[in-house]
Amino acid sequence: MSGTRKPSRGQPKTSKRRTEEGFGTGTEERFGNHPTAIRQADEILLTARRIWPAKTADHLAAVCGVSKRCAELWLSGATQMSLPSYLALLWSEHGHAFLGAAMAEAPAPPKWWAALRREQRIALARQAEIEAKQRLRRLEEGEE
Repeated sequence: MSGTRKPSRGQPKTSKRRTEEGFGTGTEERFGNHPTAIRQADEILLTARRIWPAKTADHLAAVCGVSKRCAELWLSGATQMSLPSYLALLWSEHGHAFLGAAMAEAPAPPKWWAALRREQRIALARQAEIEAKQRLRRLEEGEE
């Protein structure tokens, strides 16, 4: 028997690989093969496609610090994204969208998620109000 052991039920699968640009520890947790985890990973990749409709793999690779080929494999479904790569997406300027994608499949969303979503909607409405007032001012002053 080799020195590796199979993860027990409920533990995340890991794989050893060299990480690019020092990202990760060399042993990275994967989303796993559970159907909910796969749907979440799919939703995260669909979100990436919506954010970056052109050159999605290039953008994913740049944000996650992986090769373009690695990102292409995620998008094709051949491999799964690592936890450090997902964290890189969360820490990006589009992190809120990726968090929303992950939470979309939550079996029972926690109360904090509902409160956060409400605050996000309020902030978006306030921003839209500011922009509408600015446009109204420009129209009234004949600038538009």
